[in-house]
Amino acid sequence: MPLFSLREKKILFWTVGIVLFAVLYHFLWDPFFKEWRELSGNIALAQARLQRTHFLLKRKSQIESEFKKMTGASLSSATSEEVTTEMLQEVERLSQTHLLVILEMRPLPAKRKEAFLEQGLEVSVEGTASQFAKFIYSLQDTPGSLTIERFELTSKSGPDQRLKGNLLITTLYLPNLLK
Repeated sequence: MPLFSLREKKILFWTVGIVLFAVLYHFLWDPFFKEWRELSGNIALAQARLQRTHFLLKRKSQIESEFKKMTGASLSSATSEEVTTEMLQEVERLSQTHLLVILEMRPLPAKRKEAFLEQGLEVSVEGTASQFAKFIYSLQDTPGSLTIERFELTSKSGPDQRLKGNLLITTLYLPNLLK
């Protein structure tokens, strides 16, 4: 009597084939294709970075000239005192131009932000809404790249149309890099 019947041999053959396929898929094909997809993604990312770097290298002279313009306008001072003085003068000039009354100006200590230093200035001013709007608009257009970090407006009770504003104005500069 034979060991296995024809039907049992077919079932055994198919079972061994399925198990062999599952083992090959699980231990060879699937890890290979996962690694392939990961490497393909890394290659695509590296190509995109390379294209961006190539694009920036083409514009290197333009970027350097724009940076020099910025450093000439806003990053020319190397010490905190010089930057503070420039900020005070600019804010005072703009407030006088737009008829705002300066109640108080207080420089804040410089803070490190990556490779730059950030100089802050707290300003309390008083004026009408249109004067504030013109002041803020002209402050944003200054060549010294002054930015308003905080702006609080309060109104007085009664018929007086004047508003009191508290502003935190900051600028970035490079310490001792340009000297």
